[in-house]
Amino acid sequence: MSPSYVLQTGFNSSWTSESLASRYRLMLYREVGWDSDKPHGNPVLFIPGNAGSAHQVRSIASSSTRQYYLSPYKINPVYSSRDLKPLDVFAVDFNEDLSAFHGPTLASQRQYTSDAIGYILSLYPSGTRIIVMGHSMGGIVGSTLLPASEIKALITMSTPHSVPPARFDARMDSIYSNVQRIVESDATPILSICGGITDTMIPSEFCVLPPSSFKNPELRKTIFTSSLEGCWSGVGHREMVWCHQVRWRVARVALELGGTHTVEDQKRIFNNWFRDGLQSDIFPPATISDNQRHTLSAPDLVHVNSPLIVRKIQQGTQVYNFTLPKGKENKPIHFLMFLSKGTMLSVSPFRSISNDASVHLCHRENENPDIQSCFNLPPSSVRLIPNPDNNAPFPVPGSGVDESDGIVVYEAPIPFSKHPLPTEFLSVSVSSRSAEGWFIASLGDKVFSIDHASTLGLIFGTIRFDLGDGTLQSDIFLPNLLSNVLLVYRATAKLSGSCEDPLLSPMLLHTSSLVEAHFYRLQNDHASFLHGHQSAPFLPLARESSTGLNISIFTSGECSVRELELTIDWWNSFGRWGPRYWNAVLSWSVGIVSLMFFTAIGMWDKGLPMVTPFQLLRSVLQLLPKAMLGFTLFSFLPIPSDYWLGNSGEPLFALIAPFILVLSVGLVALSWILLTMIIYPYSRFLSIFSRQEDELSRNASLSPKGALITISIMGSLVFLLIPWQVAFLSCYLIHWHHCAALICKNYNTPEQQDSRTQKMLVLLMMTWCLPVVAPVLAVWVRTLLTAGLTTPFDGDHFLLNSLSFVMLTYVMVTHQGTVFSRRHKIEIIPVPYLYLLGSIIVFLLGPRATYRMYEALNWPTLALLAFRVVPHVFRNTSSSTATYNTNSKVLDDESPIELNERTL
Repeated sequence: MSPSYVLQTGFNSSWTSESLASRYRLMLYREVGWDSDKPHGNPVLFIPGNAGSAHQVRSIASSSTRQYYLSPYKINPVYSSRDLKPLDVFAVDFNEDLSAFHGPTLASQRQYTSDAIGYILSLYPSGTRIIVMGHSMGGIVGSTLLPASEIKALITMSTPHSVPPARFDARMDSIYSNVQRIVESDATPILSICGGITDTMIPSEFCVLPPSSFKNPELRKTIFTSSLEGCWSGVGHREMVWCHQVRWRVARVALELGGTHTVEDQKRIFNNWFRDGLQSDIFPPATISDNQRHTLSAPDLVHVNSPLIVRKIQQGTQVYNFTLPKGKENKPIHFLMFLSKGTMLSVSPFRSISNDASVHLCHRENENPDIQSCFNLPPSSVRLIPNPDNNAPFPVPGSGVDESDGIVVYEAPIPFSKHPLPTEFLSVSVSSRSAEGWFIASLGDKVFSIDHASTLGLIFGTIRFDLGDGTLQSDIFLPNLLSNVLLVYRATAKLSGSCEDPLLSPMLLHTSSLVEAHFYRLQNDHASFLHGHQSAPFLPLARESSTGLNISIFTSGECSVRELELTIDWWNSFGRWGPRYWNAVLSWSVGIVSLMFFTAIGMWDKGLPMVTPFQLLRSVLQLLPKAMLGFTLFSFLPIPSDYWLGNSGEPLFALIAPFILVLSVGLVALSWILLTMIIYPYSRFLSIFSRQEDELSRNASLSPKGALITISIMGSLVFLLIPWQVAFLSCYLIHWHHCAALICKNYNTPEQQDSRTQKMLVLLMMTWCLPVVAPVLAVWVRTLLTAGLTTPFDGDHFLLNSLSFVMLTYVMVTHQGTVFSRRHKIEIIPVPYLYLLGSIIVFLLGPRATYRMYEALNWPTLALLAFRVVPHVFRNTSSSTATYNTNSKVLDDESPIELNERTL
């Protein structure tokens, strides 16, 4: 690899907006010594993902050049004979912007990319079309460009197509909704390559393309690298663009697509270079030509059920004939063949091909018994499976699988005939250019097991399968077992026979969906963990396709699987919950905080003192067992997958809800403890420099004019210059400092204690708004640092998103009394019930749409400001003092709230 990048200075503000031209760049990859600087081939555009770089294209681009040329400027005959052109790989550089967190940033990238395509195509003859590649969120940018007649195909790598990986922005959800509609109906070919469980940055179930309503659904192809023939292993998120087993195939597909003109050619290219062996091709029977016929002077017939094992294929052509027994109508004869270092019906390893085999169904001609009339035996499946080195791990860490290690597996049922000809037989022809490789052929009954055990039965139990000795292939189907990304099964094998150096180590194939499969090398009493991504939280129609477990076991017969034990592995299953439900823990924590406000303000309206966060948390803990039971029962309801935890009422996952609820309550309690631990030392530091008199004891009034000026200045800044998240963070820091100053003061009256408690509750609420605010702040700061201080920042100028906290902070800092009053008579809906409504919304929608957690606090707080704060603080000081119930008492920080005092 000799990378260089030619900056496209011609793509400037005359092609795109001034702000985007100064912010982003367009470059052309050139292999030093192999490519000229001027574009002369078929254009390709690479779009990097979140925090990605244009330089990530170098592995794919270099591979395309080294495949097209045998040496500098010497074209490979494979391409020159078909008049195929090399690739001109362009790449947009987004300064490593954080596009996954911010919808407007993604929209800016989409606009720049669209303009870049227009510029690139201006360098080529009219009618030229471009191939678009996208890594991670770059694939979403590419999808937003559709429909576009100038785009020939879209190739995405580790792209989350169905659900945003970071769901902190409502505009990202809107972009995804539009992309879903486009992908379902547009005719542009799309290939999605997914890394599987090795991809730890996005859940790989989101990588699967949605079903297409277009008349050619084959133009939507999703493939997992674990099922990709020649790869057979998971690929990490960043590694996807430089993993050798993937990059050369992506480059080859792009080279081949450059010369296609029909939909059929495009489908053929996708299927040829990204085979997964999961969707069988159709092989119609065909008569063998005369020059392929052979006489009965072939080797002796091999008896049925005695596998033919040839450990070393001889050079030349060898023919092996099998007699055919009488089959049963409901149980046809099954032919199985393993071939190493060879090809069958164009299926072969990428390298080390020296053998060619074919299978025919023959009978002798009546006129001339020495002549055979033969037809190709149409297979039910022809696929490549790995045959790893017995002395090395599988797959090898850091490098994966050697592509030449694959062997061809040929399966074919023998057609049943009520009146079979006595002269019928099966003929296997093997030709070898060099004396290497091996093959195994077997004719007999297929071992197929069906077990109707349920997932609930596996919770504390196991299933055992007795497979017998010497079986080459065993298929197991469990139709009632749940196949879900949240569930991992543990398979343990017991081997028999000679397992020192078998031709084929026992391999287990777990097919989890039509686009995903996993291979495991079986070892005696060693666990293999079966997982899949077909059904998952928040995916539409998740429950309808969530059952069924398919297992196939391949052996050479020398070392066979005598018994297979299957059970649920709970420890690994728990590990799958974290990456998919961390946002549920965050959003439900906000639901807990919102319920705390509902309770505190409700009791305040009853004339009771303001309840401290510590007392509220103790009350939450008292109610936790009942809440856990309620959450468990609610999880059984078959609600749509966009709501709650996205499991559509699957009973096995009902206990996830109370588990997350406990974590959320604990996280809120921990946040309050940490907040207190951090703020107290700062308060002590402030007390050294603060004045001795108690500011709360002074009867000062808030200035309406000052409030108006503050709101006007902050509103203008948000509307014109800064995102509202900056305004919120400024208010948070000011209020945090103010609360620290309050802690070191002495309180002599109930009003002073209520004032401090109200402000500390608001501080806790604002703290839980930070998870939504922080990502956009990170995007904004990074944009300023990389693109300059004058770069406009589109979006995030909606004033109402920060108005409530700006005004509330101003009041809390400048007003010495209680911040908000008890219920106002003009309240149509009491403010506490708005917080209750917010908590319900965030419990239902928050796990899927995490941005709802900010809305659940912001809008009730805006109502609190309008009905409780503004009328209260701008009244005369004498009338703003709260009236206390003579029968009420100041609650001690150590006393929990009595149940009969709680408003629920």
